[in-house]
Amino acid sequence: VTNRYANKDLATAHDNIISAPDIDGLTIANALAQACRDFEAAPDAGWAAQSHMPAFLDPSPWAFLDEVALELGKVWQRLPPARA
Repeated sequence: VTNRYANKDLATAHDNIISAPDIDGLTIANALAQACRDFEAAPDAGWAAQSHMPAFLDPSPWAFLDEVALELGKVWQRLPPARA
């Protein structure tokens, strides 16, 4: 259970995520209670849920990060030692 706002709605990323419309305590409590009722009614339903972000489980969705890390390491090595 999370909240949604503006352009952020994590429920669009996966069926197992519930996005409450606001962060009011009663709203969050109701969403949690509903999630518990849903689980009690069908404990295995979560396994059937779908991700809507196929690259989320990709081991390296941003292949360029290895190159960025290498370049940052080179810059780091050229910096003067930090003073204590």
